[in-house]
Amino acid sequence: MKFVSVLLTFSVCLAVVNEADAAPCNLADLAFQRSWSSGSKDAAGNAMNATEIMHLVPHGGKLYAATDQWMESDPTTPKAAAILVLDGPKGRWRVSHQFSTDSLRLASLREVTFATDAKGKAIKPTAILLAGPDSTKGGDGKHAIYSLDDASGRWERMILCNSTETTTTRAIGFHRDSVTGVDMVFAGVSGARKSTAGDASLGVISGVYDPARAGRVQWDGESEIKVPAGERVMGFAEANGKFYCATSRHIYLRHDGTAPRWEEVYFNPKETSPVGIRGLTGVPSPSGRGEVLIFAALTSVHTLDPSNGYKDSLELDVPRFVSKQLGVPVTWVLAAYNRFTPYRAPGSDSAVWLFGFESIYPKRFIELTPKPDLGVFVRDSKEPKLHFAVEARYMIREMVGSEIHYKMGTIADPEGRALIAPRDIVPSPFPNDAALYFGGFDCNGQPSHHTGWISRGEFRGEN
Repeated sequence: MKFVSVLLTFSVCLAVVNEADAAPCNLADLAFQRSWSSGSKDAAGNAMNATEIMHLVPHGGKLYAATDQWMESDPTTPKAAAILVLDGPKGRWRVSHQFSTDSLRLASLREVTFATDAKGKAIKPTAILLAGPDSTKGGDGKHAIYSLDDASGRWERMILCNSTETTTTRAIGFHRDSVTGVDMVFAGVSGARKSTAGDASLGVISGVYDPARAGRVQWDGESEIKVPAGERVMGFAEANGKFYCATSRHIYLRHDGTAPRWEEVYFNPKETSPVGIRGLTGVPSPSGRGEVLIFAALTSVHTLDPSNGYKDSLELDVPRFVSKQLGVPVTWVLAAYNRFTPYRAPGSDSAVWLFGFESIYPKRFIELTPKPDLGVFVRDSKEPKLHFAVEARYMIREMVGSEIHYKMGTIADPEGRALIAPRDIVPSPFPNDAALYFGGFDCNGQPSHHTGWISRGEFRGEN
């Protein structure tokens, strides 16, 4: 691994539709400070290590983080995922749950709120935090998901299916069936084998609320839809009351009812499983006709319009946009790792959506620029050698009336450490706190050590 530590702190504002009318760029000019660093210990002396931060999720007035250790290079550091928690903006992160070495990566972390029971009867809304770690081939042959017991702080293990290979729950979704009225949670379980379509235990597994069970969810024993061969379940979203699932190359619509079925509404044959369709989210349509689905595919932001035959529209060519703003070529990006996070800035009437991305500079540009005015993280553990931007960059998608504006912000670490990729961005869950939290890193197959990070971004002038 090589790292050129000359950094460029950068923020820009550009309106996709009408640049002159773009709103102020306060979200692209936050004051950042490190909230958590890998290699630290909590107050109880528990080690907190991560090569990546996968998710940040508010729950019960606290902020939870999902870690992974899949590319940990230090043999003395256990390869085991963990859940971290922060109780307040002035507090210290601590370990909420430490998984065994059978789980290297905590691929999903999601809060769901049940307001109906398994029969569709209304109940007192009950929020549950669910965690989906991977299960390695050398584990106990079971793939599980975990549920937080808020009263005790314990994480209850719930078996989803048998597993004869490394499996992962890459996404968790939630939807109220429009026919039965039942609130349902969905776990997208994928395997490591190139062909998984024939395994009945892999795919989208549904569950309903059951307070008598450990974990409070009753899971179905068979998946509703199988994982296409060589793909992963990447995300879930609701739009116009309909429920959708994205795999690496497909988007499916669920037809609700006692015998639900799934229909393919989008296929991208050029996408690959390591990348895949990411960030699937329902957002208001600029046309004013209901909602559209927004997602990242093939380095760009797309929308899919259900009211227009699921028309696929290119909304933003991210490499082109970033290249223009930086004044240097960017050939490839990986955007919207988990979702487009909705947010409303203090004092603003417009809605925005936030997502992070990583970017690559072309090899020849780096070689011909001996002292580039930017940070470069070189993946040199395997070919091809790639040159990633060190800074953690993120996009702000703002909707003003029918117009869409994009802005870009950057987190540059004050100590010169590589950040590379914000995987998740969330508003602070703490009272009277207008900050945002960012977390991430992407190993990209590079052996790594203490590279996971969480940063806190405050508006200028805020205390």
